[in-house]
Amino acid sequence: MGEGARLDGLSSLASGARVPAGQVWTGAPARPAPPAHAPELPPRPGRAGRLRQLEVVAYALGGTLIAALFFMPVFPSFVLIDWIDARWLDLMGDRVSWPYAFLCYLLLALPASALRLCLTAWVSALLRGSICAGG
Repeated sequence: MGEGARLDGLSSLASGARVPAGQVWTGAPARPAPPAHAPELPPRPGRAGRLRQLEVVAYALGGTLIAALFFMPVFPSFVLIDWIDARWLDLMGDRVSWPYAFLCYLLLALPASALRLCLTAWVSALLRGSICAGG
C-alpha cells in the first residue's frame, strides 16, 4: 500500500499486488476506483428576514409540540399515583417514615408504568388507525 492509498471495505487485494500512492481501490479482486467528484450543487437560496423569523418560530413550536407529545403518557401515571396516595395511603403525612414512603411510591410506580404503557399503545393504535385509514 502506497502513501495515502486506501483499500475500500469488503475488498480483497491479490497476493503481490500493490495499491499506488494516493489511489483508492475497491472490489474483489481490487481494482482502481473511478475518481469521485463532488456534485456541483447550486448555492442555497437566501431567505428574506420575515420568512427566516417565521422558520425559527415554526421550529421552536414544532420542538415544543414534540416534547409535549413525548411526555404526555407520563402525566396519567403521576395522576394515578397521586390519586391512590390521596385516597388510601396519605404518604405525605408526618406519621410515615421516609423509607416506608419511598418503598410505597416505588411499588406505586409499577401500576403507573403499566398504565403508561397501555395508554401509549392505545394512543399509538388510534394515531396509526387514523393516519393509515385511507391506505
